[in-house]
Amino acid sequence: MEHRYQKRTPLCLDVMVLVGDSLKLRARSRDISTEGMFIELLGQCVPINTAVDIESSYLGCLPGLVVHAEGRGIGVMFRSTGRAEKERLAQLLSG
Repeated sequence: MEHRYQKRTPLCLDVMVLVGDSLKLRARSRDISTEGMFIELLGQCVPINTAVDIESSYLGCLPGLVVHAEGRGIGVMFRSTGRAEKERLAQLLSG
């Protein structure tokens, strides 16, 4: 059963997953919506309920929460996005 509020769009985007002050993980998004993204980690996994920041050259830094983990991937729900980030997300999703 689908629990998302917004449809996810397939998108491969290089990102960094920042966990706390010291752990930076290279990763790649697989799909994205205005509410969150699924990320394939290139290193270790991140536990559910972990607060993370998702950094990309295009989107800037988006705070999120790991809501599910599957294999080497994590589902991240964005926690709080500013106006600029929301606009960049909307532009990215519109094509």
